[in-house]
Amino acid sequence: VGSSEPSAYERFHSTFQAAVTQELEALVEDLRSAAARVADQPVNSSDPPTHRWDGAEADVSKSLKALVDELVARWGFVLATYRAHVAAEDEVVLPALAARVSNVAHAYELEHEAEDSLFDGITQALDEAVELIARNDGGGPAPTDAEGRERLQGAIQRAARTAHATKTALAQHLAKEAAHLVPLMDGAFAPDEQTALVERFIASVPAAWVGPVLARGPTEGEQGPLRTLIASWVARG
Repeated sequence: VGSSEPSAYERFHSTFQAAVTQELEALVEDLRSAAARVADQPVNSSDPPTHRWDGAEADVSKSLKALVDELVARWGFVLATYRAHVAAEDEVVLPALAARVSNVAHAYELEHEAEDSLFDGITQALDEAVELIARNDGGGPAPTDAEGRERLQGAIQRAARTAHATKTALAQHLAKEAAHLVPLMDGAFAPDEQTALVERFIASVPAAWVGPVLARGPTEGEQGPLRTLIASWVARG
């Protein structure tokens, strides 16, 4: 008590908070950039593009497919890691806290459930983008007519808007945990108990959820810290 050093759980929570926030912020920006890129593509291959995203020189259709594939992979990584974190928190931290502090843990469990609708919205919008590319008329991998391009842009814009709402909701949720849950943990658990809880948390992270996304390796736009953090958990668990 009175020490300026952060507790074991505070360090653990703040590291994850920073990593997942950085990854989501980058994903939102790249979704917005992707929607702008689709809007700027030619209606057919004979029209020159007015600019190229990140200096790409690949064929328009193939480059858009690669772009959507990357965004899908990045969202899949963030979703798997966050849900693994929530599962471990619900299994280890919240029950331990509920045993010592009344009427607290259930509110956080409800917030976790409420986040699912936002996650589903991003997934559905990106699934639509993938479907639009896959069924392009003429056998090409991306929409090349005006209607197809507009629909693809709309799907990516919807993913960007929902991802932004998700980023805001998760930022509020994690800030609330930092402001209220962490101090409760500090008051209810001695330093050695917190260390043990963190170790139990890491051990309970579902490797079957995060293992496959880690095995695929990082995508081009991925930030890095979240992957490094989750990989260290899996290695320790």
